Amino acid sequence: IMGCVACVLIGLSAKKDALQYMSAVYPRREQNFALWCLTQAVWLFQSVFLSGMFCVQATALIATSVDTMEILLNTLAVTFLLELDDVFYDGFLTPAQRDQYQALTRSAVVLSSGGKGVDKLTFSVGKNRLAGECIASSHVQAAANRIYLLLSAVMCSMFIGLRWR
Repeated sequence: IMGCVACVLIGLSAKKDALQYMSAVYPRREQNFALWCLTQAVWLFQSVFLSGMFCVQATALIATSVDTMEILLNTLAVTFLLELDDVFYDGFLTPAQRDQYQALTRSAVVLSSGGKGVDKLTFSVGKNRLAGECIASSHVQAAANRIYLLLSAVMCSMFIGLRWR
């Protein structure tokens, strides 16, 4: 039971990261197709491949744990690793820098919303006007929930398979 609870906790932490990844703004496809392809490939690698591989390896680590205390400590270690990027963000940027960074998306003007599940927007950085796109906010939560359910189901079944083979 403890191993499945650990998988659910790791899945919840991965869901929070998925919400952050899916809320990112990328250059618009019409502006620079090569840059758009590069950012999509990096996004896919970071949010899907790395997250999936991390969860698979975390499940293997938990499944090979000897007792409940080791499962608990390994779960704590894995969730710490998943939260480390947020710790760095909070630790290295001053509150003024964080506010300035987050103001970019708050100042964005949505040009079209959600027709194909993508919001097209424009925002200003100094004198420059930039065009970007992001997944429509209505789709972000639903996608993160699906990712969480999929990861948790795969991790729990993998845990059970590795634990009682």
